[in-house]
Amino acid sequence: LGAAAAAEKITLKVSETLLDLTDAISLLKVEVSSTPFDQKVLFTTREHCSRMNQCLGKLLVLSSTLPKRLQDRLAKTVGMIDDGVVGNVMSVLTIIESSLRTGAPLPE
Repeated sequence: LGAAAAAEKITLKVSETLLDLTDAISLLKVEVSSTPFDQKVLFTTREHCSRMNQCLGKLLVLSSTLPKRLQDRLAKTVGMIDDGVVGNVMSVLTIIESSLRTGAPLPE
């Protein structure tokens, strides 16, 4: 399985998962005032995640066609191989996930 095929497979799986959320979000009829997440916010969040998934998927597919030296340069330039950058991104995504799961507001 090549890098482009693997990227497409991951992107498709994430897209399917995000689409599966549509029914669950649609079932949310009662807007609970103790949480900042109503149906509209959740649909918007899902749409943002879908767009981000599509863009990252395209970037992965396109970057896999670059010569190795340009792939290395891209990885270095955007911080993909910088443990600090990766850790920061993972931390932010974990906080967002926790907020969506618990209904707690995001920290300021």
